[in-house]
Amino acid sequence: MNADGTNVSNLTRHPGKDISPQWSPDGTQIAFISNRDGDFEVFVMDADGSEIRQLTDNEADDSAIDWSPGGAQIVFDSIVDGDYEIYVMAADGSQIRKLTDNVNQDDVDPVWSPDGSRIAYAVAPYGRGPRLGPHVMNADGPGQISLPDGQTPHGMDFAWSPDGTRIAYVADRAIYVMNADGSGKMQLTGTLTYDRHPAWSPDGTQIAFASKRASDYADYEVFVMAADGSDQTQLTDNTRDDFSPVWSPDGTRIAFQTASSIGAIKVDICVMYADGSGLAYLTNTPATDRSPDWQPNPAANQ
Repeated sequence: MNADGTNVSNLTRHPGKDISPQWSPDGTQIAFISNRDGDFEVFVMDADGSEIRQLTDNEADDSAIDWSPGGAQIVFDSIVDGDYEIYVMAADGSQIRKLTDNVNQDDVDPVWSPDGSRIAYAVAPYGRGPRLGPHVMNADGPGQISLPDGQTPHGMDFAWSPDGTRIAYVADRAIYVMNADGSGKMQLTGTLTYDRHPAWSPDGTQIAFASKRASDYADYEVFVMAADGSDQTQLTDNTRDDFSPVWSPDGTRIAFQTASSIGAIKVDICVMYADGSGLAYLTNTPATDRSPDWQPNPAANQ
């Protein structure tokens, strides 16, 4: 759909679940996860929904996809070998390689660094318990290092800065930032506020996030702060949970998910300007609408 919610197009039609769409860096393709063959596999289609191709085909779940910055590869996690490990493949599904091989733990939620040289991921006890991490490795697998201790109990709660020099992450209810080698750890938010989902602005000067500022029983709202943790500003204020903020490529708007509670069946997608003004619902249906992803604008970065 357009950024104002118009021209909604249904790209996939199948009785199975099609989830976690992600644009290719050049904006011409969309990767997604589907269980249309019985378990979750990685698929890719053209931006108009045509030419759907299944990239993985096994009897286990594959998930947590991320395109390499150049669009030539896709990284994902899979439980095909009995526990979750990180794999990478060419964007056409060929040349699948296993990057991690750690017994009695799950390696999940891989995310490429902006320059494509490294991959950050989370580690969890076998069975996908609370995340421990993040961890970082070279894009070809070696050089695996564990960064500062902490738990990220709500999944993929870490994000590379746009220049690849820093990582924002969640530990013990707070948002921290550190250098990509694990040094320079700095706490940005308090440990009593239950903050999550950090998202860097495209220029790296701000971080949007979701927070329960009133109490554990309050609803999540979207906040934004400077990259050093100063100027924390609340952008949304309602009786619903607003979470998972995603910046537009030009940094002027933020899309996010909203629901009566996290875990609710009915989830909608909203958008607002980066200062919190102009909030609008892009979807409002009885169904679950989630995982907004802005179409890249490669020409703007040239």
